[in-house]
Amino acid sequence: MLIFWIYFLFPLIFKINISGIFSIIFVLSLVFGAYFGKIIQTGISSIGRSQWNESLALGLKYTDILLYIIFPQVFKMMFPSFINQWIALIKDTSLSYIIGVEELSFVANQVNNREMVYPVEIFLFVSFIYFIFCFFTEKILKFIIFPKFKIINFKK
Repeated sequence: MLIFWIYFLFPLIFKINISGIFSIIFVLSLVFGAYFGKIIQTGISSIGRSQWNESLALGLKYTDILLYIIFPQVFKMMFPSFINQWIALIKDTSLSYIIGVEELSFVANQVNNREMVYPVEIFLFVSFIYFIFCFFTEKILKFIIFPKFKIINFKK
């Protein structure tokens, strides 16, 4: 719904011309910025108040507390949610089809309308491409970022 509001309503209200690609980038940035903000807020609030108080007792500034004490602990907890949101962002780019921005689903629909044969195979191929993008995005992020954090294994 937000895509329609930005693409169709903003030009009427503000008398400006907004391209489809700009509206998609703006909407996806707005929505996923809210999701990432909520992930970060939840991660920071998961740290106990005692660590904040002890850091303040040591005389650390607020930015130092966040940078050196809170974020190293929180990032391990936030990392799976970040991966999920990046994958959701890849999949949600297909929503740009509804306002006519040419992307993978739009091109598949054009090919399907032109050829009028094998629609199942065309859209299965598109879903396979999305699967490959999402699968390798997850694997690359886990391979590059996750090993940099030592995970403590308490099991004996």
